Amino acid sequence: MKVWAFSLALFLMTLVVSPAIGYGETLVLLGDSLTFGGDKFVQIATKAKVFNLGVVGDTTMSLWGRLDEVVKLNPDRIYLQVGINDLGNNFSAEDIVQRHERIWAELTEKIPKVKIYVCSLIPVRESYFSHRPHRLSNAYIRVVNTELAKAAGKKGLPFIDLFTPLVGPDGELPQALTYDGVHITPLAYQVWLATLKPYLPEGVNHLDRPLDAEP
Repeated sequence: MKVWAFSLALFLMTLVVSPAIGYGETLVLLGDSLTFGGDKFVQIATKAKVFNLGVVGDTTMSLWGRLDEVVKLNPDRIYLQVGINDLGNNFSAEDIVQRHERIWAELTEKIPKVKIYVCSLIPVRESYFSHRPHRLSNAYIRVVNTELAKAAGKKGLPFIDLFTPLVGPDGELPQALTYDGVHITPLAYQVWLATLKPYLPEGVNHLDRPLDAEP
């Protein structure tokens, strides 16, 4: 069966089973180019409003500086994935965690009802880089993810592990899932979506419409 036909069949089945589940929630995907790239490939079928606020080149610091656009949307759920560009600039795990905590604190202060889901950094394929900062490695990404998970746990925030489902047997991002060692393919975004599903509103479990489409 063609992929589009399979997705359509799932969509029609869900309309019959749960036509209004998830209605009314506003979801924000917040991050850097990895989130931005998902706008083309990751689709969520829901009557909730879904906004992709990924910005190419964003770091934890630059993302923190644009939280007003998130606050204006007054979302119910935020899925935050950022930090790989920090490593590209050779910032430490401690730097990334501290800046994450600032982001969490400001969002919870200004949007008290919001549910924040902290997503891990994903693996890279190191062989693509002839020169790279020493912290842009899978070994160090694991360190960052461990510290992020600890910090999120202390704040009572769900931590979503995207690293494990995307890492290959060699401990790196599989070559088939990346264009350049960092950015990922449509297939990888489907893995990303499958990992997010347990944390999405009830009934949001199949493919239908672009993340930034109007409901």
